Amino acid sequence: MDKKALAVIEQHRKDGALVFINENDLDPQSLFKTLTTKIPVVQSDFHEKPINNEMMPKAHHLQRIAEAAGITFDTKEIVKNETSWTVTVTAIRRGPDGIMYHVDASYDYDWVDRAKDGPKKFALQRAETGAQLRAIRKILGLPVTFNRENFTRSVVVCRIVANTDKLLEDPEMRKAAIDIATNGATSIYGPKDITPQIEAPEATREVAPEVVEEDDDFATFDQAEPEDDPRKAKRIQLEDWLLAEPVASSKQAAGMIRSLLAKENATVEEMEVLIQRCKDYAQKKSGVAS
Repeated sequence: MDKKALAVIEQHRKDGALVFINENDLDPQSLFKTLTTKIPVVQSDFHEKPINNEMMPKAHHLQRIAEAAGITFDTKEIVKNETSWTVTVTAIRRGPDGIMYHVDASYDYDWVDRAKDGPKKFALQRAETGAQLRAIRKILGLPVTFNRENFTRSVVVCRIVANTDKLLEDPEMRKAAIDIATNGATSIYGPKDITPQIEAPEATREVAPEVVEEDDDFATFDQAEPEDDPRKAKRIQLEDWLLAEPVASSKQAAGMIRSLLAKENATVEEMEVLIQRCKDYAQKKSGVAS
């Protein structure tokens, strides 16, 4: 375990930041190193209207976190339905062993139900963005919403990068360095794994907060309107919990969520009870983001 890296993480926690880092990534394989990024937040990074008294991050904030965590995306499938687009994307991220880990997530954007959010021509783009946001939450273990105490706290994530100085010390390793730089790590370390990772540190930099205009339609499209149909917002939360670890790994939890989502006359109260169970379970299982 890299004691220096661990000390950096502990300092971030003492400073009040939310740390989404897997301690396994503090000790990467010798050909790699771990870089941490602290991302400050401003209130405009979150939607104005709370959901279940909690704040949901806007698209641009999650995308900034994804960039700092070294996440890239591949669009796996695009399906045009009668009134919607369903897009499935793959989020890809390097693990401490050099393997490129990946997870899939899907999002269905109905341009009829969401007509108030803008023209139909943007539906496909929004479906893809929605899928990416879900994949980010899934691979990093980010919560769907943050309580009023946590949403103002900085977020710390990390990414694994090639240690080119180490590689180039040995002439025989130069080819490996080139392969890694061109995302060829799988040819060296084996096929992709489907295990989600989280991440860790070495050098820390700060990303300046991005100011987003209030009428930025692209950044805010994922916000549901609770006053129109309270159940719609709850369904979105339940769908996201279905993808979020550790809830996603629980067969019992996944079954309960799917059953409630399939129930046409499900009440807001029933959904809120299950959402709270998901939150309680995630908090019990995870030591970060508390």
